[in-house]
Amino acid sequence: MIAICLATFNGELYLKEQLNSLLNQSYKEFDIFVRDDGSNDATLAILEEYKNSLTIIQDNKESSSAQENFTILLEYVSKLKKYEYFMLCDQDDVWLEDKVKKSINMMRNFTLQNEHTPLLIHTDLQVVDAQRNLLHSSFWNYMKLNPSKNAFHQLLIQNSVTGCATIMNKALLKIALPIPKNVTMHDWWLALVASQFGKVIPLYDATILYRQHTNNTIGAEGFTPRYILQRFFKKNIFQKNIVQASLFLETYKKNLDKQTVQMLQDFINLNSKSFLKKRAIILKYKLFKHGIIRNIGLLVNI
Repeated sequence: MIAICLATFNGELYLKEQLNSLLNQSYKEFDIFVRDDGSNDATLAILEEYKNSLTIIQDNKESSSAQENFTILLEYVSKLKKYEYFMLCDQDDVWLEDKVKKSINMMRNFTLQNEHTPLLIHTDLQVVDAQRNLLHSSFWNYMKLNPSKNAFHQLLIQNSVTGCATIMNKALLKIALPIPKNVTMHDWWLALVASQFGKVIPLYDATILYRQHTNNTIGAEGFTPRYILQRFFKKNIFQKNIVQASLFLETYKKNLDKQTVQMLQDFINLNSKSFLKKRAIILKYKLFKHGIIRNIGLLVNI
């Protein structure tokens, strides 16, 4: 059985479309859990309309971001023995009708071979505008991402996993939760844990209309010249990565081999190294981003 975790906050514009897309899935064996983060628009009224089709989690916990909202959701549903698989859902997208079916079929195929292995499967996405007009048929191509680059050292530098495109098994959540508060994003943390202790597996189908609008927390701008120039000369490019690496090392040090511990320590201390030593560390551990242009920028700016 699957638990779908939907985090909401002031989502009145697109929430009905998303809820309808969940209810119109070809595969029906799932339950929807929703946690609202203090909406002051019509979000709660819309959820009330759908109350017979979902469970609204009401608690006294405070959260200040989508990341914290999803973390609380995952901690709640992971304790329910009924569910073996978990999916994350954003309030403003639209799921294509076979998203759940394709995801669970692939997950079950791998679970049969790796029953106790932490698994995270993630799909591609179609990028659309606020009115659902197609911008690009593949988010991965749009952002020039290679989802096969999912080893731990690769994900440490650049995340290619989008939370709303994932399905995870219980074995992953058992290790990954609780998610530390200061991680960069919950989906990135889940991907790191899965890559280190299990598997991250791409499913090369787009299963979501990934809506881009003015209120996106994290969006898809496209790998354009403007995007490249904004980031090419950006300083402190690894600051968030380093914070996340520190949290990972602190959380899992006893479960890591010596080589991984050394890599994390060297990466965490990167900013204190000399010009040449920084680049030696990047080359030694192959801490590269996706594509030549990103890596030129990396080597220029570290």
